[in-house]
Amino acid sequence: MGGWAVGAAVVAMSVGVAQPATKDTPAAERTRTKLLAVKVSGEFRKVPLREVLKEFAHQVEVEAGRPVMWTYEAGDKAGDPVTVSCRGKPLEKVLDDLFKGPGLGYVVVSEDDHPRDGWVRVVAGAAPGEAEAAGRLAAAREALADGKAADAKALLRLVARKYPGTKAAAEAEKLLADLEGKKP
Repeated sequence: MGGWAVGAAVVAMSVGVAQPATKDTPAAERTRTKLLAVKVSGEFRKVPLREVLKEFAHQVEVEAGRPVMWTYEAGDKAGDPVTVSCRGKPLEKVLDDLFKGPGLGYVVVSEDDHPRDGWVRVVAGAAPGEAEAAGRLAAAREALADGKAADAKALLRLVARKYPGTKAAAEAEKLLADLEGKKP
């Protein structure tokens, strides 16, 4: 795996990764760092997904003063029944668990002039590019563990640039900021 990390780092550097990582809009950053971190609780058995998400949005609003806003991809499964049980768990983790079963994922919309900037979009399948981004993030962490900071930085920049809007990209940006001694 170490050889793959170095190879990916070389490829990453050859495609111009030196550009700054794509930053979340303020609304998307608030959703990602504050709203999805709120701890939620509930027990739902065969309840439409839309209703479960409405309840979580209400709990977030009570705790954070602002609800999570949801939008659904065409052909969504918002009316499909889901079962979930959680107590005092961050919404981000609940969504990860909840969406595994019905084969869904989500992305935080991060576009300045988009009417749904900062909303959480429920998508079919894993979030676009999430698996690839997670794999490259893991390779960057391995490079860090092996003391190869330069290779890790190149991979982290690649993840942040190529997979904006994914959880892995947000994590990559935080790691990069830590490595470079800056605040994300």
